[in-house]
Amino acid sequence: MKKFTITILALLILTNFMFSQSLSSPHANESDFSWRVLEKADAAFVAKNYSRAAKLVQIAKINRKKESQWYVDTLQQALKPLPVQNAGDNIDVVKKILIERNSMEAVKVINDVITSKGISYFNNSIQSILDYYQNFYIYPEANFLEAKIYRLEGEFDLAKQFYLEAWKNSDKLDIPMQKYDILYELASLYKIQNNLADYEKTLLLIVSDDENFYKDGKQSGFLTSIIKNINSGIDLDKFFLLYRCDSYNSINAYFQLAQLYLEKNMKEKLLEVSIMGMLTSVTRIEQILKERELEYTYKNFNHFYYLATQYSDIIAWGIENKIWQGFFNFGQALELNEFIELAKDVYTQNVIYSPEEHWQKTSREKLKRLAEE
Repeated sequence: MKKFTITILALLILTNFMFSQSLSSPHANESDFSWRVLEKADAAFVAKNYSRAAKLVQIAKINRKKESQWYVDTLQQALKPLPVQNAGDNIDVVKKILIERNSMEAVKVINDVITSKGISYFNNSIQSILDYYQNFYIYPEANFLEAKIYRLEGEFDLAKQFYLEAWKNSDKLDIPMQKYDILYELASLYKIQNNLADYEKTLLLIVSDDENFYKDGKQSGFLTSIIKNINSGIDLDKFFLLYRCDSYNSINAYFQLAQLYLEKNMKEKLLEVSIMGMLTSVTRIEQILKERELEYTYKNFNHFYYLATQYSDIIAWGIENKIWQGFFNFGQALELNEFIELAKDVYTQNVIYSPEEHWQKTSREKLKRLAEE
């Protein structure tokens, strides 16, 4: 591990040296662009060639800095003349002047980033594009891959450092949704280290984008209404008829939180996250069913559960994302909060339809115990 770390430090020194050299253009070859080098690094990582992956990550960072500097220099040089400055900040107006002045490299730089991000991303401001390129050297995708490499090498503290760096700069990700991958990986690392406080905080960061859960630090009206209806004796079929949630990136986090709160006997929080996990996973599965069965409509939970478990890919996805365990924990959440009849209904459906034998068995045991009480 020490040898691995020393190698990376040597590469970082090389990074600083190479960056100090003259930057006349980003790269002579298309294959040297940072995103292409990072693709090679990712391929090496998948192939378990971690040493090569680490070296390529450092090269990608070097090249990203070169690109950032070249884009900034190209734009600043083109924007320096007085006629261009007098054109103002509007992208279209500035581009027109640049074309008249034959500053085509700068025009290409502008067009490329507009194609990638969209003009609305920059609020039609040429200064916003310049600001974007001045921060272009920040490379959260590279930090994320670097974190994964350190983690597999057993360097957990360094892995955490790079996960956090990637998360801090997640607003600069080319694919914004990758921020959830970063947070899930970070949460997993905290769990391995038995750091349950940060594990919980990281999972809560994932679900914080779901305004149906909590908003401005308070339980949402949506969730409050659901719990009120449960208290009023709503049955299982009507429960899933009335409510849907589509924050699909949060599904796994909700069910991980449910397991955590179950183990800590935090029954009210357990109920909240179990409700959200159930509704979101049912919404996602129902979306798939509608794509595959044109005449599908929700009739009752029994019918839904049966159809969902007729597809092997839905079953596999459910196992991977702890959906079927989540269905069982939903029953436990209801039981612990003394909604016994609703809990019995959930356990009964699990006995009949759960694709995992373990949750069938445990649900059957729950029903037997409740019948004896």
